[in-house]
Amino acid sequence: MKLLRNRLALAALFMLVPYFGAQAEPSSYVFAVTWHSGFCETRPGLQECMSQDAPGYPGDQFVLHGLWPQPYGSFYCDVDHQTQRNDLAGSWGKLDPVDLPSDLTERLAAAMPGVASHLDRHEWIKHGTCHETPDPVSYFEHSLRLLEELNASEVGDLFASEVGDHVSLHEIRAAFDRSFGEGAGQRVALECDTVGDRELIVELRISLTSPIADNSLRRLLDRAAHRHGACDGGIVDAPGEG
Repeated sequence: MKLLRNRLALAALFMLVPYFGAQAEPSSYVFAVTWHSGFCETRPGLQECMSQDAPGYPGDQFVLHGLWPQPYGSFYCDVDHQTQRNDLAGSWGKLDPVDLPSDLTERLAAAMPGVASHLDRHEWIKHGTCHETPDPVSYFEHSLRLLEELNASEVGDLFASEVGDHVSLHEIRAAFDRSFGEGAGQRVALECDTVGDRELIVELRISLTSPIADNSLRRLLDRAAHRHGACDGGIVDAPGEG
């Protein structure tokens, strides 16, 4: 009887897995970029967090989390039920590898350390399939272009120069305004985590308009939705635990 109840409960859970068909072109996006050292303080056991002293470790720039079509709920476009189940269960290693040219695969691995945990598969299946150009090459090329623009801006310079120190949301938004135009900073919110007695910046969540293709980050920030969050600033963590 207990086994039967467990099977029924599992079946009920799977019935809750959404199935999304083809979506309309996204009306906007959320661009999520991670400060990898801060992230790794909260999840030190992940593969991508175990070699923070290795050459090429991204200790002074943002890395890619994802580019998320909006409105919220634009997930899993034309993705079969079993693939959705694997993704929702966190079994990303069971997802099909993302089919990319070798040069793009190398760029993505450098810009998205989470590839080591198959984050690229998850992001493509959940979000990329609903991108305005729903093929993995366009999705990741667009994402990497935006990331490179951000890291090359005064925002990237601010974080690189303040490693180990506290940076406020006000300072970050001011750097966005200087880099991308007045008001751009209002399109940014922080995600932070507390580790011990330290409040660490883990991620920026950035509102963008659409379409992404052929538009600069400055233009995509213009007229995007304002963002609000609970974090008003935190430490820009340096590589290494503690």
